[in-house]
Amino acid sequence: MDDSPTQTNLIMLRRFLSEVLEGGNLDLIDELFAETFAYHRNTKPPLGGGRERYKERLRILRAAWPDRRDTVTHMFGADDYVAVRVESYGTHQGQIYGIAPTGRPVMWVTNGIFQFAEGRITEAWISEDTFAMLQQMDVVTIRPQAESAEPQGPDEF
Repeated sequence: MDDSPTQTNLIMLRRFLSEVLEGGNLDLIDELFAETFAYHRNTKPPLGGGRERYKERLRILRAAWPDRRDTVTHMFGADDYVAVRVESYGTHQGQIYGIAPTGRPVMWVTNGIFQFAEGRITEAWISEDTFAMLQQMDVVTIRPQAESAEPQGPDEF
């Protein structure tokens, strides 16, 4: 078995994904995360408050999707970093982003880069497809374009 720091980090992140995100064991965060953990989400500045503030964020997510299931589609590590792509599924059963529960099934993709030091997760950069999530919750819709409309974005050329 490979006992390299990279392999240890991969195991630690899998444990976080399965036991904390999917399993709801928020107490495990104290073991896996540094007290000064920094969380970066999409283009926003880092969420302050360290691991305690991050636990509060995860409590909100667990309440919104208590039946959450995750599938890791890609995970690889190098040195002190692990990158992961996760497909998550759940039923919107609790308030999130100020939106009352819709009871709708939702699937979203999250990409993350996690940094490790001294056997703990110290920082994470997370990007999730919130727009697709909101569409599936029937909160936002895309207005159809007329056939003669000019291209509106890079994917339409």
